[in-house]
Amino acid sequence: MSIIEKAVGNLNPNSSVGVQMGRKMNGVRRKNGRAVAPSYEMVEIDRVSLKSHGIDWDKSSNTLQEFKKIKRPLLNNMLGGHKNDGSFGTNFIVVTSAVPGEGKTHTSLNLAMSLSYERDYDVLFVDGDTIKRDASLLLGLSDKPGLNDLLNDHDASIDSHIVQTDLNKLKVLPAGSFNDNTCELLSSERMNMILAQLLEAENRIVLFDAPPMLATVEASVLTRLAGQVVVVTEAAKTSHKMVQAVLDQIEKDKPVGMVLNKSKKSHGEETYGSYYDTYRQ
Repeated sequence: MSIIEKAVGNLNPNSSVGVQMGRKMNGVRRKNGRAVAPSYEMVEIDRVSLKSHGIDWDKSSNTLQEFKKIKRPLLNNMLGGHKNDGSFGTNFIVVTSAVPGEGKTHTSLNLAMSLSYERDYDVLFVDGDTIKRDASLLLGLSDKPGLNDLLNDHDASIDSHIVQTDLNKLKVLPAGSFNDNTCELLSSERMNMILAQLLEAENRIVLFDAPPMLATVEASVLTRLAGQVVVVTEAAKTSHKMVQAVLDQIEKDKPVGMVLNKSKKSHGEETYGSYYDTYRQ
């Protein structure tokens, strides 16, 4: 039995956290006790292009209906207030995979779309895979300054690098300019300061599309900082050994979920599998 198959048996589909949160002003920071709403550049996203690449914004679509099941444990963990030493809170979510080609970026973008429909949250998607920059390319934002530029320039305004899309409430911090010193930049105190400011907005979820864990060093840096980690696996491709190698690089007490991508329904249609919450062998 594979590690993914074992995870299915450990999943409790009826688990929930009975905590309620009051409505707050999404994406708003407080300064001297007053609400301060930053202004962001507005951009229009090519919906037809996204759809052609398997990324959906329509909450009634089959894809986003599946992502309702994937996002719920993440939201429950946030309500539960789980926090690890040395990491940010559970509203900082990193999506990764074992190796390239497992559908990580498609999963992270669809997850961001689904989360953006939550009434009580402000969602910021960050393209943290700054070498490939696939998410920025898919969103048509590859020419925009972004994370790498913020890491390089200590005087740069963080809000000026965030764009507000016309896709519901979704905001994006693109990858930005290419840099061959990414690992050191992500490990820097500047990175900690950027994350702290991104997360200080009320009721904000920061979702990072990170590089694959077994292909880069940068991914382990991001998962160390994350409050929660989502690992994307590909049906009939990602091996037991690969999944275990990924899990071995993530702190044992950190909430980790796995998404089984490209699994087949009985009639052959590709779909997303269930979310396997906080599973370890």
